[in-house]
Amino acid sequence: MALVARKSIAAQLLQKSLDRQTALAHARLKLKPKQVESAIVAQVEHTNVVQYNELIKILREYPLNDDNFKCVVDDCLSCVVLLGRNCVPFVNAVLLLDWAHRDDTLVTLYSTFLIGLVTAHTYHCPSVMRCLVKLFQAKGDDWEENGPSPKQVKLWSNIHSIIAQIVAIMPMTSDLLMQIVIESFPYYKAGCYANRSYIHNLIWMSKYLPALREQLMMAIINRMIVMDVNIVEREKISNKAETQFEMDFDDPDEVAESLDYSMLEVLNWLQDERDPILHILCNVFERVVLPTYGIRHVQFLLLYTISINQQCADRVLSNLWSVAAGLQGLGPGALATRRTAASHLAGLLARCVRIPNSRIINYLKSMTEWCHAYITATQESTTATDNLKAHGAFHAICHSVFYLIAFKHHHLFNSKESEY
Repeated sequence: MALVARKSIAAQLLQKSLDRQTALAHARLKLKPKQVESAIVAQVEHTNVVQYNELIKILREYPLNDDNFKCVVDDCLSCVVLLGRNCVPFVNAVLLLDWAHRDDTLVTLYSTFLIGLVTAHTYHCPSVMRCLVKLFQAKGDDWEENGPSPKQVKLWSNIHSIIAQIVAIMPMTSDLLMQIVIESFPYYKAGCYANRSYIHNLIWMSKYLPALREQLMMAIINRMIVMDVNIVEREKISNKAETQFEMDFDDPDEVAESLDYSMLEVLNWLQDERDPILHILCNVFERVVLPTYGIRHVQFLLLYTISINQQCADRVLSNLWSVAAGLQGLGPGALATRRTAASHLAGLLARCVRIPNSRIINYLKSMTEWCHAYITATQESTTATDNLKAHGAFHAICHSVFYLIAFKHHHLFNSKESEY
């Protein structure tokens, strides 16, 4: 045991010695003007590959101080036309440099290089965009009680400035940007801060790229649906396990926390921009949320929407009833969507406090008339069936009627509006 302990101590001392030597080497590193440029020229002309490879190793392994960083970027700017496909490893190393937190002069210099790079070589544009978008994630230390820290906001501002310039110069890159945004979304279990930071920045992006608002909203809602479905499935498994094995699940659910803060970011977005974003959310709801079965939380964004905008309320409720009643002819697989629409309609009518009783009564009247007409048509039909699935929409609308009466009976029967 003593021999093992001595070996362990020796290994620790050796590692500390190596760390000190590495730190000293980093401190002594001093790049000279034109050193980077000469290495690139040598690589392009195939005269000295060793110098080029050593330069890449330095960029990847050595943290650069401001002087060395400026030297590298200055040289890159002077020979940006040479950074074609044969310099991909070098370009990738430069893209991974720590730049966004530096002072304004160096950030501007780096921004100028990136703009020049993608303008001269569009081949590098995906790599540039991907590296910029990956910087949208943050850790818990970068957030304060009311939002991201000022330091983090400044860092993100530098990133957004470059993205805005690239899209302004090359508008066609907006499609590429949207593809990268979707591909780079953090894993839904990556944690609250990673997901919240990313969504915060997508919302930020929508402010200077209004043409991408709806696509960005759709990407955000799609990710929130993934979280929502995961939470619902987890609850089902947990309840089943507790019933069968009397197990307790006391561990905090990070996915639920991520969804909570993601919804908070979207609610703040709705408060900031109101009308244009409200109508976009209605579009996304109809295209993404409505066809999705088995979610419990994301649709509450719609409850907030119809609570603050009468026009959106009219549109959403009318569309839900049209879908539930089968007036849109959705085609194969429409039964589940119709049932979901009926459920959403009943939930919104019951829970939104700003919907007057007269409107609830009108929808109850429409639902009951539809149910009676359905019963009459089914009884008279020669192809009547006892298959419960075939009557799923009817059962869903009946359930909506019972739900509304149970939930709103005090308001309905104690109001003068109910007399007609």
